[in-house]
Amino acid sequence: MQNLTILTEKAGLCFKAFKQEGNKLVKAYQRPAYWFDHKAVEVDSLLTLSNQLKQLESRKDCLVIRGQLIAGRPSQSIRRTLKASAGEEPNFEHGSRQWCLIDIDDLPLPKHLSDYQNNKTAIIGFAVSHLPEQFQNVQCWYQFSSSMGIKQGKVRLHLWYWRSRPRADEEMKGWLQESPVDLALFNPVQPHFTANPIFLDGAIGQQVCLAPLYSTFKSG
Repeated sequence: MQNLTILTEKAGLCFKAFKQEGNKLVKAYQRPAYWFDHKAVEVDSLLTLSNQLKQLESRKDCLVIRGQLIAGRPSQSIRRTLKASAGEEPNFEHGSRQWCLIDIDDLPLPKHLSDYQNNKTAIIGFAVSHLPEQFQNVQCWYQFSSSMGIKQGKVRLHLWYWRSRPRADEEMKGWLQESPVDLALFNPVQPHFTANPIFLDGAIGQQVCLAPLYSTFKSG
């Protein structure tokens, strides 16, 4: 049995927000989430993992990290720290995980797929084809990221996988270092944003038209 580390921020700031600026959408500033309550939820397959992700989709106060709480640390009102600082002990440490999130955010979107509203499956298949063969022809749980359709010309995609055995952070980095993915997610305390974005002051997000945001995909 594996754990999914869920952090809840009492001010509810665990999401990305966008606003209209001229004729384009830009990311809106918001105060970073700081104090969290910790919860470890048991998952044992892509199915149970995806069930948890469905619940988190509407939770603006939650995010996920790969790290695990250090034994003996409090689980309420704690900081998301990996190293000691200013006399404070760290709260989290590395943990091997059977699940992983792959964040693709710098892969050029082919022109023939630029109408992403009508080419979702093809875009996902295109993105998966740029991953190591171990991530192809297997099921994953996908979410188009908050900036898909806002930052033009790039694939912005989250892919959740359930691996055959637990993998350490450094192993995942080595495995994916030649792929167009954000390796920062394999830092134990790096936020994995799971909530839908919000659009401020009447801004309309094209990304919301990609619903359902979460669903399963299998290439091949």
